[in-house]
Amino acid sequence: MKYSLARKIFNSAVSFEGAATLTEHPIPKSPLQYWWPIQPTIVNFVLALELYLKCLLTIQGKEFKKNHQLSEFFKALDAHSQKDIMAQLRYTDILLLQAKITEIDKVLIEWRYIYDYDNKQIDIEFLKAFCRATKAHIIQNHIQEINET
Repeated sequence: MKYSLARKIFNSAVSFEGAATLTEHPIPKSPLQYWWPIQPTIVNFVLALELYLKCLLTIQGKEFKKNHQLSEFFKALDAHSQKDIMAQLRYTDILLLQAKITEIDKVLIEWRYIYDYDNKQIDIEFLKAFCRATKAHIIQNHIQEINET
C-alpha cells in the first residue's frame, strides 16, 4: 500500500517519540545503580518534534528546508496551528514561545555530539510538551489527511 508523504512523516515521528519514551526513565544496571540514557531521549524527542512540524507543513502544502531549525518550521505554520499549539503549551505570547523554540534549534546537533560540549543544558520538559502538543494538534485537526493513502 502506498501512503501519503504526510502519513510517512507522521509515522516516523511516532517511532522517534516512542523510542524517546522508552529511554526517558532510568534503567537499572544493578540493584543499586541506574543508568539514564538522556542523550538518546533528547535526540529522539527533538527528531520526533521536527518530523511532527514537517508533517504539518506537508499537510499545509508548504515546502521546508532540509535542516533542523525548529523555530523556522514553527514560524512557517499557519496561524491556526501556531495558536493551537501555543494554547496547548499554555503560552499567551507568541514572541515568548518563539524565543523558547529558538533556544532548542541546535539541540539535535548539540546533543547528538554532546561529547564536544561542556555542560550543555536543556529544558527537557518543554521539549516533551512541545512534541506532544504538536502531535495532539495533528491528531485533533488533521487525522483525515494522515489517514489518506
